[in-house]
Amino acid sequence: VLAAVLPFVQVLTFGFVYDDHAQIEDNPHLRVWPGIARVFSSDVWSMTDVDTTSNYYRPLMWLAYSGIFALFGPKPWAFHLLNLVLHAGVVVVVFLLTRQLMRDDRIAALSALLFAVHPVHVEPVAWIAATPELAFSLFFALGFYFYVRDVPWVALCGFGLALLWKESAITFLPLLVVYED
Repeated sequence: VLAAVLPFVQVLTFGFVYDDHAQIEDNPHLRVWPGIARVFSSDVWSMTDVDTTSNYYRPLMWLAYSGIFALFGPKPWAFHLLNLVLHAGVVVVVFLLTRQLMRDDRIAALSALLFAVHPVHVEPVAWIAATPELAFSLFFALGFYFYVRDVPWVALCGFGLALLWKESAITFLPLLVVYED
């Protein structure tokens, strides 16, 4: 967990950039609760003042943004903290999953350490609008971990939550087919 947090702790001092402005800082829908029905029936951009449509369906992103905004207001550090916590969570699940698959704590620790500090994770951890990437990864990996542990109902819940964070989670099903072969 320290390896996941320490290299990225400076993100707590970062501000909003790019999509963060429209999705959070300037978003009137975060100032007035749009309602649960709207959150679960809207695409990503219809919950902003950006005049475009999208095929991105990420209702849990809006619930997370709304919750953080309600607690802390438009403070970038709070949104960055969520990304940092999600990244640390994914690192823990990488350790657990690798240990389950490889049956070796050293390999699991090394895998988690490499995953934690790999430079490819800079953008999702540092960019608030990438929260869905981290959250979907967490629930996708948790779902797969519980599938490997033969707890199918928890695996299904992980898959469902991953889908509500990011549509890329649909790749969970082919992963199970490949794993079973």
